[in-house]
Amino acid sequence: RLADLRLAEARDNFQARMATFLGENPTADELGNRALAPFVDYAPAIALYEKIPAEDANFAHVDAVLFNLGMILSDDGQPRGAAYLARLVEEYPGSPDAQEAWLRMGSDRFDAKDYAACVPLFEHAASGKDPSFTAIALYKLGWAYFEEDRFDGSADAFRRLMDHYAAHADVARSMDLRDEAEEYLVHSLARAGGADEFRDYFDRVGRRDYEARILMSLGHLMRSLSLYEEAVACDELWLRRYPTDPQALAVADRMVATYQRWNKPDQARDAKLAQAERFLPGSAWYEANRDDELRRASLAFAQSAYRETA
Repeated sequence: RLADLRLAEARDNFQARMATFLGENPTADELGNRALAPFVDYAPAIALYEKIPAEDANFAHVDAVLFNLGMILSDDGQPRGAAYLARLVEEYPGSPDAQEAWLRMGSDRFDAKDYAACVPLFEHAASGKDPSFTAIALYKLGWAYFEEDRFDGSADAFRRLMDHYAAHADVARSMDLRDEAEEYLVHSLARAGGADEFRDYFDRVGRRDYEARILMSLGHLMRSLSLYEEAVACDELWLRRYPTDPQALAVADRMVATYQRWNKPDQARDAKLAQAERFLPGSAWYEANRDDELRRASLAFAQSAYRETA
């Protein structure tokens, strides 16, 4: 209790001194001078925490002591903090602090740009019970793989993060990483192989309700980078996987536009002609989509394909 009190006291004193320091309008030189800036005096709390496992190995809350020591020393920039956190997860794997300890060890290695070393640490953290810590671990895991150009791993981590939010929607209230996870899932798939990687990956892990959106974004990304062949491959795959989706008309139209932008007018005409039958009355797509405006647009697409070919 006394160690906890010393820790709280050190942080309160730091906040008070920092408020005074900033209130005095320090110059840029003063702000850059570490000797003048306030600091958190962790020493009294550290001394007390270190006495507990040294003097009473059977103390009921040694895991909490190890956690506090590891986190404090890590905050203070002292490398020996990692040893306390490692001891915590090895000796007390069931501790309620273990997941955060794994996350902190991984984050320290990540900040040091030791991406290969932080991957297994984040994997341990991601398997814990706290959904917020799991979200952070998966996010950083994705970036660790991405920084190492291991794009299959980064794609899987960002996909797992999207699935995690689907299962724990309340996490988004305090920390919403969904948009970034989706964006970098797309970038990871693009770098890992594009349409082929998308197909193989989602065939392996199973379909998701967001996958059509991911594939459409993948095609947009390829086209924005002037990777027209890859963009067309994404559109063709999209049309095969979601043949009756209302957006199939927009995807078909985009594929034709991609060929035109690629300066391949013959392939543009052939692609449009190949898709025309899909949007005629009596087709599976036409029967599945009963919106009048959408049907009129589909008929216009098909008629223009036949007219241009003729």
